[in-house]
Amino acid sequence: MLIVCGIYISVITIYLVYIFSSRISLLSPLTFFLIFSILYSLFTLLVFQGYYPSNIGVLSLLNDENLISIHLVNVSLSMLGFIAFYCYFRKKDKSQIIFSIKNKINIIDSRLYWATLFIGAIVFILGYIYPWGGWGGEFGRPELINSLITNLKLFYILVLAYFFAKYGFNSIVRWMFLLLFIITVFEGARTILISSVIGVLIFGAQFKIFKVNYKLLIIFIIFIISILIIAITRIGGSFDDINIESILYPLYFEGIYGSYMCLQIYKLLEVDKLFAYTYGFQYFYDPFLFLIPRAVFEYFDISKDSLSFYNQFSVNANDYLDNNLGPYGGFYYVADSFLSFSYYGTFVVSSLFGYVTAKLEKLSYINFKYRYYYLVYLVSFFMIFIKHQISQSSHFLIVALFFGTLILLITKSFGSPQNQIDGVG
Repeated sequence: MLIVCGIYISVITIYLVYIFSSRISLLSPLTFFLIFSILYSLFTLLVFQGYYPSNIGVLSLLNDENLISIHLVNVSLSMLGFIAFYCYFRKKDKSQIIFSIKNKINIIDSRLYWATLFIGAIVFILGYIYPWGGWGGEFGRPELINSLITNLKLFYILVLAYFFAKYGFNSIVRWMFLLLFIITVFEGARTILISSVIGVLIFGAQFKIFKVNYKLLIIFIIFIISILIIAITRIGGSFDDINIESILYPLYFEGIYGSYMCLQIYKLLEVDKLFAYTYGFQYFYDPFLFLIPRAVFEYFDISKDSLSFYNQFSVNANDYLDNNLGPYGGFYYVADSFLSFSYYGTFVVSSLFGYVTAKLEKLSYINFKYRYYYLVYLVSFFMIFIKHQISQSSHFLIVALFFGTLILLITKSFGSPQNQIDGVG
């Protein structure tokens, strides 16, 4: 364990040294990838070492030194893969264009803004009536309502991203963020808010949108408030319950439950050898299944969910586990990559993730369309991928790309010459 901890700390040190010694922005994909890697590994290690009490249920695998060691090795491989490929492929070309921000909103964008505020109001009403773990609500709601809220909110987020990419952090974007924050308070689902804030922070720093410090401070305050919302809704309390412990508890909760499935996967495949590695089958099968309309399965009286690889694997795996696979829905992507190719999968998947992130970042300098798609990727997929299994994150990205393209077509920004280059900074 001592050697493994040394490797783990060394990799984190490499990250920190590179971030602070290079010209890369502190608000970069590299920084946030490191933060989430630590979140989904450090608390697991602290609980095992007895530095943090485990009071969130009987999670017996947290006492297994072998599984903890395997997890730290995999997280270290994950971090190495991402930093190596992201840093190598993000090298900028001298020919890249720096954009300026437009100041005056056009008539089409104005109409889109008011229509999107109306959609936001609908999401608020539905989220208030059918909360997701917010203010005492149950962790669950009717599937149709959940799908409607999720898709409408994603469309709202992508319109917000469009305005931010085109106009910067102006009054329109601030009002849309405020409404998103209010929706989050009463609806309870926090991931999309945090993902949006992270995407905006990365994008804003890259394109130097935050030229005035107070603007960055506003974004940071929104992010801190979103953390408070996590604390409140996770413990089912009120504002009177907010303190240091209530803020740290949801981070601890997220870190433990989000990574616990990794320990379960290691036990099933590496230790007990009850299941075979999938060799990436779920990376192609579940996303393809998602593209087939649910009505097709209903016509043949077949449950679409029952055909999902992840659902079937969960049913079979639960027969050999003390807790359900991924308790409370936690699914750090390392579990998925290890399920595919063991230790090699952890490094390969994170390397591919770093490569894609770097290439999209480079493309974002070409024109507004790529610039916007890069922001769509950041707000709808970057954190979602880290936090969820491939089927969920792929579904989210597919829908996000569809909505993003629709927004570009509506605003006549898809390939029209006047929108290719906003200006030279």
